[in-house]
Amino acid sequence: REMVRYEVGAELLKKMIAALGPKAIVESPPKLEGSNMTMVLAPANAPTRPAGKDEEEPSEVAE
Repeated sequence: REMVRYEVGAELLKKMIAALGPKAIVESPPKLEGSNMTMVLAPANAPTRPAGKDEEEPSEVAE
């Protein structure tokens, strides 16, 4: 029965895209591949480091 009503799964994935809003970019829209429905999402912005936790730059070795 689920295979006949694939649009229910597609609607659920579309709701997920709407719920994520600007936090995610759809790289590949929902598509049916055999008995699996897949989509690919990516974060909209690159993760940022918390303030004050910058890595120290490596010091040069004195020769």
